[in-house]
Amino acid sequence: MPASHWAYGAVGALAAREIVKGRTDVVFDPAAPISRAEFVALLMRTLERETESGGSDSGEAPPFKDVSAGAYYAAALREAAGDGIVTGDGDGRFRPNVQISRQELAAMVYRALLLTGRLAAPEGPAAGGAVFKDASDMAAYAREGIGALVSAGILQGSGQTFRPTASASRAEAAQVMYKIWLANAE
Repeated sequence: MPASHWAYGAVGALAAREIVKGRTDVVFDPAAPISRAEFVALLMRTLERETESGGSDSGEAPPFKDVSAGAYYAAALREAAGDGIVTGDGDGRFRPNVQISRQELAAMVYRALLLTGRLAAPEGPAAGGAVFKDASDMAAYAREGIGALVSAGILQGSGQTFRPTASASRAEAAQVMYKIWLANAE
């Protein structure tokens, strides 16, 4: 990843702490989409919650029929599901290999930050998401979280759009995690 990339500092800081991982030992692939499994593992490492209830060696399968107990992200997903950070697709599946959308990322981050007390629930409707021209494209489940995270400076759009249904990139996910990590380090 070139030093001129906008997320270079975030990726470097998180990689030094083994929070973010590359595709290989030397390739981060910042423009590539991040999967739902990769993101949950990254989020739980950032929050330092990956092994609080069960650990990676508990052998318990997460509560989704499309995830095995031996999956590299199983402990993180089990913890996230138990905490209500992730909910699956309503049909008992998590869809771990599907690219995570920007609104799904926002919803998970919002739930996680509320759970850990790192963000307070807004009083009244959060207006942050309404500033985007594509606010009507935001799913109802994600709208409050997007607004709160934009207002808190954790998320941002591109110009006057948020692109809620677009896939989140590895660089975007790393930048969001870096902002969370920085806030926690202060």
